[in-house]
Amino acid sequence: MISHNISQQQRLLNLNESARRQMNILKNNKGIKELGLLQKQINKDKILIENK
Repeated sequence: MISHNISQQQRLLNLNESARRQMNILKNNKGIKELGLLQKQINKDKILIENK
């Protein structure tokens, strides 16, 4: 982008938009949601084990 004389402000806007698209993809990804649920279950099980 620098070699195409795109301003720093525009490069930052482009980078920000790309990051937002990637976050939306991850947020809506079924695998990521399943990992989140699995992590919650692991944390819950860990608390139960520690309280025994």
